[in-house]
Amino acid sequence: MYKINWLFFLMLFIFSMNSYAQKSDPVIITVNDQHITKSDFLRAYLKNNDNPKYDKESLDEYLDLYIKFKLKVAEAEALGYDTLPDLIKELNSHKEQLSHPYLIDTAKSNELINEAYERMQSEVRASHILVSVKPDASPSDTLKAYNKALELKKRIDNGEDFADVAAESDDPSAKTNKGDLGYFTAFQMVYPFETAAYTTPVGEVSMPIRSNYGYHIIKVTDKRKARGTITTAHIMIVSKATDDRSEIEKAEQKINEIYEKLQNGEPFDRLARLYSDDQGSKSRGGRLMPFGSGTNQRMVTEFEDAAFALKNNGDFSEPFRTDFGYHIVQRIDFKPLGTLKELEPQIKQKITQGDRSKISEKTFISRLKEENPYKDKSDKRLQWFYDNIDSTIYAKNWSAPNLKKDSWLFKYNKQKYNASDFLNYLANKRHKKETSIKVLIDNEYNQWKNEIIINDEKSQLENKYPQYKALLQEYHDGILLYEIMKDKVWDKAIKDTTGLQNFFN
Repeated sequence: MYKINWLFFLMLFIFSMNSYAQKSDPVIITVNDQHITKSDFLRAYLKNNDNPKYDKESLDEYLDLYIKFKLKVAEAEALGYDTLPDLIKELNSHKEQLSHPYLIDTAKSNELINEAYERMQSEVRASHILVSVKPDASPSDTLKAYNKALELKKRIDNGEDFADVAAESDDPSAKTNKGDLGYFTAFQMVYPFETAAYTTPVGEVSMPIRSNYGYHIIKVTDKRKARGTITTAHIMIVSKATDDRSEIEKAEQKINEIYEKLQNGEPFDRLARLYSDDQGSKSRGGRLMPFGSGTNQRMVTEFEDAAFALKNNGDFSEPFRTDFGYHIVQRIDFKPLGTLKELEPQIKQKITQGDRSKISEKTFISRLKEENPYKDKSDKRLQWFYDNIDSTIYAKNWSAPNLKKDSWLFKYNKQKYNASDFLNYLANKRHKKETSIKVLIDNEYNQWKNEIIINDEKSQLENKYPQYKALLQEYHDGILLYEIMKDKVWDKAIKDTTGLQNFFN
């Protein structure tokens, strides 16, 4: 069932390999017509041996295990396990996940990681004024919003107080906070806003900055060193500024009584469960989610200041007031900002899941267009779509208009993609309403084109990256091995009651 080319196998482990062995990757094992090369075996051997010896005994032992492993996988394939829909779905899911690191611009990704970590070293306090405009707004509406933002900035430049002008902000919170957003760090604001805040000097006001929410005018009021991440618990007695004076005094008296109990040694978590008005945390003894530099969680300034002023785990503050009421906060744990090496996996994940991912993807697609033949004629040939598609495209069972001339819209990597291909793409998906049909067509065209370019690159990954191909093979073999062992060995043993009884006896 299998054959071993012992000559090449021995050549693998001769330390002073000759020039022929260095330049070739010979087949050393054949299992059911599947050729396993020297590099395949060496990769598996090194991955499963932390301290490889390269002696005959250890190599023979691993070779025997490796052959048995491959024979089991071959048997699973012979029985059709690799055609089962659930296993195909699972393998495709792994394939999609494994492809991600190969579908980004590594240089741009590293640049974003370093930039984010650098920003995480400090926290910025800023105020803003928002002029709302939708991301897909028409050019005229976008220009109108931008001009309004410019007018507001001009008034500030001419001497009007920022807080007074902020009363005209479209951000509802500006009515109470006058535009003040408190302190924040990287990943706690949308990326364009964050970038403007970190690049505007303290005391100055930015030009209008566009985000998905509209145009922002940002005034940076302070910058400080990052405080780190803190985990706390709190006891809160609700008290609003609009309450009657007697109600406010009653809340203040209650929090002072709780504080006195704490000073007398009663446990913080017990008092939180008994008296706190924060229904979300009282069942946990007042414990809150970690907040600070290393998280996406933020608290009001008064709360953060009281928490970070505590020096030791277990310390608790005196009662203090916020817009929500009276609080006593206890420090449970504190972590300073980690090193780049420690935080890099976390930063990578945030970049992948946040709005920065679009920057990395855009850079990667631009690079692919430069590396491969690319030509786009859509600026002229999309006109038919503007003229012949109307608002009925938003209906569930949209009937696409007939295309009279099927011209290509763009060429990529020696392949033409025609108007009919794009029309089919439009017909096979639901569309969210845009401000105009032209905006819809343009957005869908760019998405369609980018998907094609990315999918083309995906199709070449196994040829371009041996490591990626090897990982896919590992997942493929591992899934099949698990399923055939489960069916033919483990489940059989569980169901073999006679055999189990005999073994027990």
